[in-house]
Amino acid sequence: MVADAGRQSRRFFTVGRNRLELSVDTYNFTNENTVFAVRTATGLASIRVNGDPANPTIQIPSFLSPTNALAPRVVRFNVTYQFGTR
Repeated sequence: MVADAGRQSRRFFTVGRNRLELSVDTYNFTNENTVFAVRTATGLASIRVNGDPANPTIQIPSFLSPTNALAPRVVRFNVTYQFGTR
């Protein structure tokens, strides 16, 4: 459940049958607030706005409240070297 997953790659053949591949993966390029983890307990959960201990505690319903969201604009660079490929 990853928003806007994309991959670009380029393969280079080196000495013999060895191969070098460079690639770039992008996730959440449009900066959507994709939730990938929620609470399944019932009752109320105590939270603080932005996790700041100076802010007052707020009670929210626990069931299906988000606990994790995908980070904005994640980019990953990859290098793969394969020996003796066909």
